[in-house]
Amino acid sequence: MIKKKGNISVVGGVPDLTELNEALGKLKDGEYMFVFANTDKNRALNKLAYLHSVVLRTIAEKLAESNPDDDPVSPSELYRYFEEKFARIQACMINNEKYEYFDLKSEHAVDIGAVTEKIARYAERKWGIHIPTEEELNTAPYFQLYAEAYMNQWKGYWSEFLSRRKKRLNQDE
Repeated sequence: MIKKKGNISVVGGVPDLTELNEALGKLKDGEYMFVFANTDKNRALNKLAYLHSVVLRTIAEKLAESNPDDDPVSPSELYRYFEEKFARIQACMINNEKYEYFDLKSEHAVDIGAVTEKIARYAERKWGIHIPTEEELNTAPYFQLYAEAYMNQWKGYWSEFLSRRKKRLNQDE
């Protein structure tokens, strides 16, 4: 569980530890773990979000519409299918045995973008499914659908959050 968090600036090789020392001073006795991360944007995250929330979701919905008698395929299942089909094979040695696997999530944004493009072309060619590009999502009619999809993903979260909050407030009274 995260107990404290903050920022440390390093200028000329000298860290400003004011905020860190304040946070450390407020901790109770015990053992703690710490992690330092830079504040650079994770460009791969945007590519993965587009892949999962637009590309794979669109394919899953269109396949379900065109094959209503089949069990619907989920975006997660499609991810595994396309990861194996288009992602670069990773390899490592485990106890002198070569192990090969796919791990698209750990790739650079450029590589994720290239795989996403291959998936979109494949879906168009093989199944006739058009995947809106990131640029198209900023134009009508896609931006409205995208905005609605984004808002819908929070519906369950906010109603659950408000229910828990109301329950807690009632308990405190």
